[in-house]
Amino acid sequence: MSKETKALKYLSVLPDKKKQIANIYKDYQVTEHIEELYDLIDYQMKMISDQRRQIIADKHSDAWKHYYKSLEEYNESERRYFTEEELRARNC
Repeated sequence: MSKETKALKYLSVLPDKKKQIANIYKDYQVTEHIEELYDLIDYQMKMISDQRRQIIADKHSDAWKHYYKSLEEYNESERRYFTEEELRARNC
């Protein structure tokens, strides 16, 4: 399974499941801690999702930059675009 399609280890927990877990451990006075941990997991999952979306958007932006360059700026032998210094040296 690829990294993109791999499911996260901790999925969002339904509110009634959280209450059930909290009721099991209510004698140990850890219900607030359990809630905070699940809130932290939800927050981190949201952050990871946002970061993945931003990375994909940045990759797409970088890919489209190549379409805006002219073919004179492309070095076919090395399969890359010339740097600014290389272009200035070629034009001199």
